[in-house]
Amino acid sequence: MSRVRVPAARRLVVATALVGVVFTALYGLNAAYGGPAGIELKLSEFKFAPARLDVNAGKNTFKLVNVGVVEHNIVFPKLGKGTGAIKPGQTGSLEVTLPAGSHQAVCDIPGHKEAGMVMTIVAK
Repeated sequence: MSRVRVPAARRLVVATALVGVVFTALYGLNAAYGGPAGIELKLSEFKFAPARLDVNAGKNTFKLVNVGVVEHNIVFPKLGKGTGAIKPGQTGSLEVTLPAGSHQAVCDIPGHKEAGMVMTIVAK
């Protein structure tokens, strides 16, 4: 049986394409778990979406979008990290280093936490 010879240029194109596919897949996973693109959270009356989130332990960037009609924020009480008020229709961001484990985040604008604006983030 004879071997089919694939030109070097074609092998280079295939290898480059495979590297691109792997990079894209890894970047997508990284973004979903707190990478450079951040993790988007939607804030509204009176909830975070999603209400529970799994992330990688370490540095995470949260992109906060207020889709509600009143101001909201996010605070990690045990870490002493949070944002100021984010007005309706506005966005904000928060970079926080999460050790492995379960963390609670709340909106600490008066009455919001009590109305159920609480979320759980599990860092693995």
